Amino acid sequence: MSYTGSCACGSVKYAFDVEPFVTVTCHCSICRKATGSACATWTLVLKEHFRWTSGADELQEFQSSNHGRRFFCRHCGSSMGNLSYMRPAYMHIGAGTLDHAPDIRVACHVYVASKAPWLNISDDLPQFDELPPKS
Repeated sequence: MSYTGSCACGSVKYAFDVEPFVTVTCHCSICRKATGSACATWTLVLKEHFRWTSGADELQEFQSSNHGRRFFCRHCGSSMGNLSYMRPAYMHIGAGTLDHAPDIRVACHVYVASKAPWLNISDDLPQFDELPPKS
């Protein structure tokens, strides 16, 4: 299976050729600020299978926490992904940047303890105050 994605203006593009490891919706305050939304949905892919196919030099990087670096397009501001020292083998891709809406399913909600008070989580997916236990 091959997946592609891009920023809103098309300056930055990526691809990967494996099924995502997991997709999660994060409700932490940093994801809210970085996306301008109530939450962010991240698809995790092993870094060895992920590649920037064009525009890597158009990415800006921001150290958003003591464990994470976020990447965004310097032209349109699209939040492209992040790397976390807590899961160093994975690229966290902004699921909304995938070119075609693949049949991926969100596995759980993380950092629910800090979710936006106006958001009502209405599905029955597992919820974790922070991260789920490592498996």
